[in-house]
Amino acid sequence: MPLHLSTVLARSPKVLQAHIAKISKTYGNQNLNIAFALSANIPEHSGLANLVESLTRINPIHGETIGCLSSPIPGMKTADDSIMGDLFSCSFAVFDASRAQVFESNIPGKVAPQVGRWHSFRDKNASEIPVGENNYRDGVSWEDIWDQSTHAHPLPEELQKLEPENLEAVVYFSDIAPEGLSNSLKVLHQTTKMGLLATSTPFITGRPVTLFRNKRILGSGAVGLGLKKSAETKLQAEVEFSNLVKLSEPMTITRCEGNMINTINDSNPTQLLLAAIKHCELDMEVSMSFKEEEQFSIGVLTPNGQISRIYRVTAGDPSRGSLSLDSERSPLPGTSVLFLHHPKRTPIFVPDYLQRLQSSSTYRLCFMSVSDMIPQVQSIEQEDLEMVLENTFLVASENGFIFGDASRGSINGEGISDCEDTWRNSIAGGFGMLKWT
Repeated sequence: MPLHLSTVLARSPKVLQAHIAKISKTYGNQNLNIAFALSANIPEHSGLANLVESLTRINPIHGETIGCLSSPIPGMKTADDSIMGDLFSCSFAVFDASRAQVFESNIPGKVAPQVGRWHSFRDKNASEIPVGENNYRDGVSWEDIWDQSTHAHPLPEELQKLEPENLEAVVYFSDIAPEGLSNSLKVLHQTTKMGLLATSTPFITGRPVTLFRNKRILGSGAVGLGLKKSAETKLQAEVEFSNLVKLSEPMTITRCEGNMINTINDSNPTQLLLAAIKHCELDMEVSMSFKEEEQFSIGVLTPNGQISRIYRVTAGDPSRGSLSLDSERSPLPGTSVLFLHHPKRTPIFVPDYLQRLQSSSTYRLCFMSVSDMIPQVQSIEQEDLEMVLENTFLVASENGFIFGDASRGSINGEGISDCEDTWRNSIAGGFGMLKWT
């Protein structure tokens, strides 16, 4: 259980700096491990570098500090229910170092395709694969051969120190290629996992993403915490989805391969999706291309009809029929699913219960998926504006988050493959949450 969680939102970086100083004075250098997330919308001339320096110096000798740059948190409300969408934010999480093991991962994930440079998929440091007749047998997957993320990797070294049966959760900040780390964590069958894919920062810091471990700044990999079980508290993992419109009734996946769904109800899934879009009278121009701002997805249903996870549809072929998902693996045949739509430029609001926790004894660590095209909302010109969410670590990213609840899976009839105990939410409005009571 965390010793402290808080999220500070303000119009002025000076307010954030004051809270960083307070956290440093209260928890710094006490053999405590501290995680932070700082929104990347703070202009450099307003002191982004100074805030980062203060955060990375909280634990100069005793204890460790990890963190990342994140997206702005949208849809916060003032006392009179006015909506604010461009605040600066910084979130803090403090754990006893004996109960939370800091780790770092450099396990490679999937490499982005590079058109016209086929050999660039290979890791130049990878060992050569001998040429022989067995390399040309039917069914060889060249993509898997070059894709290091599909290979078996051991756990990050620092997590290997822990007894798996005593590890309650793994929480981490990652670059946008988390597949290698996700695959290594599969051996932790009884451990809940939640990872934020940090916001993209090439035009802010010159790095694809910006992660921190103590005074080091990283542009790739992952940093995180392995949290040990506690007899005094109970951990619950939850996901929520907002602003989703159901396009169909429940259906059943009947054939799939890799991250593609080939048939639903023994029919062409792309045609089924297009028919559902037409039936709901959506703009057919956007439906033909599955544009990212017009997000369509597949929702996996529990036996009681609740949506347990969502897979964004990345491509569809009306003639061949297959739907490609933003995932390593699609749900299994026999899984009950339905089509969903996230309307274009729909505002995203933080749930009220996350904004009114001052008197709550529940601790919540929340990762939020947002759009990279945040709708314009009212801007309140109040330089000293300050909001503090007590007992809440709330952080957002347009790249989404990784989630895996150890208490769920195929045993609950959700059609979750053993080879994918976590999944990636890249639909704006999704919340992944760890809750201690």
